[in-house]
Amino acid sequence: MLQAKDGEEVYNWSEAQDQVFLRWSGGETATMHILVVHAMVILLTLGPPQADDSDFYALLDIWFPEKKSLPTAFLVDTSEEALLLPDWLKLRMIRSEVPRLVDAALHDLEPQQLLLFVQSFGIPVSSMSKLLQYLDQTVSHDPQTLEQNIMDKNYMAHLVEVQHERGATGGQTFHALLTASLPSHPDSDDAPRIKSSLEVPEGQGRSRTLAQFPVVDPEADLAGILLQLFPLAPDPR
Repeated sequence: MLQAKDGEEVYNWSEAQDQVFLRWSGGETATMHILVVHAMVILLTLGPPQADDSDFYALLDIWFPEKKSLPTAFLVDTSEEALLLPDWLKLRMIRSEVPRLVDAALHDLEPQQLLLFVQSFGIPVSSMSKLLQYLDQTVSHDPQTLEQNIMDKNYMAHLVEVQHERGATGGQTFHALLTASLPSHPDSDDAPRIKSSLEVPEGQGRSRTLAQFPVVDPEADLAGILLQLFPLAPDPR
């Protein structure tokens, strides 16, 4: 990597459309394959090794220098500016435990990108807090564009509440924007309960059932009682 920045041609690919010309803010330049750039960024997302981490931070300072802008990339064949960090790579950076990578991935994101990333899985609580804070700032700067890109406000509001339960901070302004236009739902506990017509008050069902039949005395004439309940029909003859 240091040799590439010094201007020596280390890599030789025939596919010029996949090569990018890189320029750092300090004036250093390099030409390399775009997949090599992505591979080094992916390597950084794994975090520093447990043993010697000097090479890790040296590589981190090259691609993501502190208090300096990131290097810019240009296509070798057309000299057009190239996208150095696509969305899938930014999402991987947000999922990492390296704060400098997370801050670089969240820098200058569009509202639709913020909404896409906040709905992704596997994001640590610290990174989710930064995402929610960026959404709060977007509500203050450009609420209309943000609101136009929200497909389901109810789902998004519930998502913010779930992230707060995880321990994430921020997102209060964004949550207020989501719930401002939602209809208020009464609490199910406060809703009046409709009593079923088939519901029998406690203690009355058994008494009504017993009241339908006379109480039979053990010493009474059983045959006479049966004749009272079921009288014999007169003989038609």
